[in-house]
Amino acid sequence: MIERKLFILESYYQRGSNKQMWRIINSEGLSWREDVNQYTFVKPSICRVGVVVEVTRVQSLLESSGDTWNFLGVISKGPKLDILQNDGERYRKAVLEKVPSHQHICSNCGMPCNHDETSPRAQRARSADESSLRHHVVDKPRPREN
Repeated sequence: MIERKLFILESYYQRGSNKQMWRIINSEGLSWREDVNQYTFVKPSICRVGVVVEVTRVQSLLESSGDTWNFLGVISKGPKLDILQNDGERYRKAVLEKVPSHQHICSNCGMPCNHDETSPRAQRARSADESSLRHHVVDKPRPREN
C-alpha cells in the first residue's frame, strides 16, 4: 500500500502586515489511507505560494531519509462534502505521497536496499556481476574454419 501523509496548514498574519502567511500545525503529518480517487485536489502549480513553500519544506525533510515524496495537492473536495468551504480561508489540508521504490536483496550483505536500474551505481554493480560471471564460463573449443 502506498504511504501518504496529510498535513494541516493554518494561515496567519504577522502584526502590522497584511501579508497572509502559512504554517504547518502537524509537523509529523497524519497517516492518510483514504482513496485518492474520491477527492479533488488543487494542483500545487495553482496553490497559494505560502502553502507550496511550507509543504516543500516538509517534503525536503521527508526526503532527507532517502525516500521520494510527491506533493499531490491541497484537498478541495471529498466524497461527502466540499472541504474548502468548510475549512474556510484559514486552513488547508495538503497530501504528500511516498513514491514506491524498488527494493532488492543486496548480493553483498543480504539486506534489503533500494535499487535503481538506471543509476550509474547500479550499472557498475551489474557490469561487475557480469564480469565475474565471465570468469566462471567454460570456454568451448571453437570449430576450425577451413
